[in-house]
Amino acid sequence: GETDRDQVTITVGGAGKNVAPGQELVNLDDDELQTAVPNGIALQAVYPNPFNPDTYILFSLSKTEIVSLNIYDTVGRLIRTLVSGKELTPGPYRYYWDGLDNSGQATSSGVYIFRLRSASAMESRKAVLLK
Repeated sequence: GETDRDQVTITVGGAGKNVAPGQELVNLDDDELQTAVPNGIALQAVYPNPFNPDTYILFSLSKTEIVSLNIYDTVGRLIRTLVSGKELTPGPYRYYWDGLDNSGQATSSGVYIFRLRSASAMESRKAVLLK
């Protein structure tokens, strides 16, 4: 899958701080980063949502974490693994999902759950694939 850093605005105490593509969160000090991402991970968005046929998953890390990013259907079946136990450094991330399952087959219309997990936290978001 396609992976890259994206322009992300982190809101801290009511003031947005921009992070340029490819940058770590260098313009946030440690306290601000902890406030913005208190659990070490934050799954910000699945965009666009609804989507057809592809979407991006945006998340941030406040510390180095070993993370997994998986997509499930509504009955809990694993549809696609985008990240599997990979060590990532602090900062914003954007992962691309092409709407295919782990075997390369197109998925059907429906609701999908995007789950970001680390040793310290887990967050989920729902998105709708409309064909």
